[in-house]
Amino acid sequence: MAYFGLKMRCGGLLFRYAAVAAAEPSNREHVMDDRYYLLSLEEFEDAVCGERLFAEAFRRIDSARQLRAERIRPVRARQACVGAGLLLQTALEEAEKGTPGKGRELTVCTVSRLLESIAEPREIVMKYEKNGKPYMRDYPFFFNLSHSGGYVFCVLSEREAGADIQRCSPADYGRLAGRFFSEEERLALDGCAGEGERRRLFYRLWTRKEAFGKLTGEGIAAVLGENLLPGAGSGNIPGVCFREWDRPQGYRIAVCQYDRSVKGMDEE
Repeated sequence: MAYFGLKMRCGGLLFRYAAVAAAEPSNREHVMDDRYYLLSLEEFEDAVCGERLFAEAFRRIDSARQLRAERIRPVRARQACVGAGLLLQTALEEAEKGTPGKGRELTVCTVSRLLESIAEPREIVMKYEKNGKPYMRDYPFFFNLSHSGGYVFCVLSEREAGADIQRCSPADYGRLAGRFFSEEERLALDGCAGEGERRRLFYRLWTRKEAFGKLTGEGIAAVLGENLLPGAGSGNIPGVCFREWDRPQGYRIAVCQYDRSVKGMDEE
């Protein structure tokens, strides 16, 4: 993929971010910490209290997400939808209260702990960009949600963000890499010492690509052939940076944002 083509596709979002940054006062006293939340859905599976917790959680999310969850048939996907609603409620409440963020650290949550902190749900009205990417009409924050296996991840920020969490399950890495990875990435994958190393690198690259696609709203097709190898910064993509985690065990998480000139963001 040529840089010129990528710039044409992403230029609107990059221009909008640049305009917002330029409009901010240079002596701004505080920039809100980016917030990262990880929720385990394990309690929903509890034979004794799982159904009760799910019903309580359903009542603590906004009405639009309730309607969305009701339309979802697979049980785990419905649980993830409700869990994502809980995380968004918590993130907004903490941001508006000015509760300090944890910097690079994940805030690891359980359903029961979130229910203790949410009294009444906030109504969250979503609007959508032309590419389908949602944003909140009434709040000055950007967010992104992702779920995989038994976890849901949420990022809340003053900058646009894309996020992805993946359970690192066995896959046909060669076939997928042939479709979605650059030549440099394929060579690095082929050069891995063993299956474990190959799986870790594959999912690190995959979550990076998914996160970038969600940042722009264009999906993983937006980075076909782009080099996102660790240590190469953001590859050939200008103006973006990554933050990553290799936890919980067996999972991989990546967040992609437009660069605010924060050093060290292309690291775990």
